[in-house]
Amino acid sequence: MARVDPSMVVEPQSCPVCQGNHWESKCESTRSYVVAQLVERPIEIVEYQLKARVCHHCGTLVGGELQDFVIPGQDKKRVPCSECWRK
Repeated sequence: MARVDPSMVVEPQSCPVCQGNHWESKCESTRSYVVAQLVERPIEIVEYQLKARVCHHCGTLVGGELQDFVIPGQDKKRVPCSECWRK
């Protein structure tokens, strides 16, 4: 997976401890996942950058989460070839 089409930044939605959604301005960390996604044509390679921020209310470190349509394990080097999805 050498080519990345779009890059998506994913911020945390709410704190699991206090349900707050106000964050300290500094990003604590970023985890990147590069996955192959099926789109109309061709397959699109998307990088998701999951941001982790500190909750302003309770100080909990909370990270962004991948969407449900991103299949676990898609971020590995061995992704099926594009031939597998052609009709």
